[in-house]
Amino acid sequence: MLRTFDQPWRPAYEWIAGIAWFAVIPVYLMIAPESSGIFMKLLVCFFALGAAIYRVKQAWMIWELKLGLFNQAPTFIPSSKLREFIKRNNKMVWLGTGFDWEQKHTQRLYDLRRINLKSFIPPMWFAKIVGKLSNIDVKPEVIGSAWIRGLETKKIDIKSNIDVFEGHTVIFGAPGAGKTRALEIIACQAIARGSVVLQFDPKGDNALAQTLEREAKANGVPFVYFHLAFPQKSCRFDALKNFNRVTEFASRTSAVIGSETNDSFSAYSWLIPDAICAGMVMVKEKPSLQKILRYIQVGVGDLLERVLEVFFEEHNKDWDVMAKRYVQQKMKNPSARATQEERLAGYVEYYKQDYVRNNIESADVSNLIEIVQNDKQWVGKMLAGLIPVLRMLTAGELGPLLSPDYDDKDDQRPIWDFQKVIASGAVVYIGLDALSDTTICNAVGSLLMAELVSVAGSRYNFGMDSDRKIEILVDESSNIVNQSFIQVLNKGRGANYICWLFAQTLQDFAVKLGSMPAAKMLLGNCNNLIALRTKDAETQKYIVEEFGQTLVQSVGTNIAVGDSEDMISFGDGRLGKSMSEKLEDKIPQDLIGRLPNFNYIGNIAGGRLVQGKMPILRTGE
Repeated sequence: MLRTFDQPWRPAYEWIAGIAWFAVIPVYLMIAPESSGIFMKLLVCFFALGAAIYRVKQAWMIWELKLGLFNQAPTFIPSSKLREFIKRNNKMVWLGTGFDWEQKHTQRLYDLRRINLKSFIPPMWFAKIVGKLSNIDVKPEVIGSAWIRGLETKKIDIKSNIDVFEGHTVIFGAPGAGKTRALEIIACQAIARGSVVLQFDPKGDNALAQTLEREAKANGVPFVYFHLAFPQKSCRFDALKNFNRVTEFASRTSAVIGSETNDSFSAYSWLIPDAICAGMVMVKEKPSLQKILRYIQVGVGDLLERVLEVFFEEHNKDWDVMAKRYVQQKMKNPSARATQEERLAGYVEYYKQDYVRNNIESADVSNLIEIVQNDKQWVGKMLAGLIPVLRMLTAGELGPLLSPDYDDKDDQRPIWDFQKVIASGAVVYIGLDALSDTTICNAVGSLLMAELVSVAGSRYNFGMDSDRKIEILVDESSNIVNQSFIQVLNKGRGANYICWLFAQTLQDFAVKLGSMPAAKMLLGNCNNLIALRTKDAETQKYIVEEFGQTLVQSVGTNIAVGDSEDMISFGDGRLGKSMSEKLEDKIPQDLIGRLPNFNYIGNIAGGRLVQGKMPILRTGE
């Protein structure tokens, strides 16, 4: 099959032809005979003019293509303009301007890499003149290879339906490449669409929080500010408010300490909180991190006593008469008043003799009894991983933030939970202050992510009040990766969750999850990939593999000279050209590390490859 070979990286010879055609007009008018007539003269002149314009236009296209090889100034967009665009297109996601990457762009890229770029590009003075005529602000190159964006002169808006992004999106980028600016653009659009926005920010970017607050106010929705570094300004967040089963409480504490293996310590770290929370639910006491820690530290005797009273009341209204007999049997001084220890021992004996023996047993009650009867030192050793984490999450001002007291009239800070957030359509900023304490950042992030899983389960099981999207934006997402996070990715779509993961490298996920296959399995839940500049080789390789390959053409020249047999005359000579095709990466790996600031290459909508540039959001305009 015949193929055409387009080579735009050459001098614009067409402008010479254009000038020649322009010169034809006056020359022809001077030498044209009188007998040719006015009609013939006009015909020739118009033909020459048309040919001149056509050739100059061809030359101009090559000049504009060369102009794209220069670095262009960052672009800006007022937040009001972005809001208006989304209001008119509330089902769209806009990712700046750029072009759809096709085979011809890969061809141009490989052709351009074969030549000496510095000797090819026009001088800066020429670029500025053409740039002004083309309304392009040309700047000296600073970071990255600007010619990547110059592979196409006709830029379009990069936009897709919001449904495309329900499959979640991962965005890679080195520090300073433009991740935060991209996050602002995406978050502001989500707010304008009416989505619930949950922004997890391990770093704690105050400028980002202020941007989200302004956008929430402009769109008339509540703004929820939760920041570990500023507890007085922060709201209180009930991380254990929503649950479908009591066992979820223990699963959340396991997620916080990373105990997802099957060893005995991990199992016991799940069993104790589960038994305590089940007991609190039985006596209608709201579980919280502070209460769980208190019961672990001081013992569950008081809780068990109340749980047994509730159990007895459910099965026998006159239970106190029978229980009193067992209590008296345990009393060392029958004439004195029974101590709590003696009363509890009598209750336990009554439970075992009158209920367990008759196959009337509660697993929740029996689990609490087992905790009471175990050696306290042994229990402490088994919970060596859980207790320090619970202490961190309940110490100082952090305790009331995550375990709010609903009856505390002196604390006027509002109390939020994710169900309430979704119902009110709020915008939530969650600052985790990772720079001060990475351990607490990871623990709180994991705890809140587990709460999101519970809310998703509730939406699955009991339906949703509306079709409102919940867009979860996670900056430095490797900080809060755990099993709950993975569940949000692979099961959250049915609950209208849309996740945007921002990360620096693939290695960040591998370190947190323990292996590279685990990291790739996590990212396998993301259907869309956006790559800003990143220098990590493993990340570049992963990105390039996602983009795929295409055929690239190359032209070769063959020269052959032969001598004649008599050695007197010259022999024959041959000059030929051949074109070959080879399967190459659509985007070379090293190119990912050479993208200019705010420029990206993305794979969206299951195979649509695009090159784009994000603008900088101007808030308050």
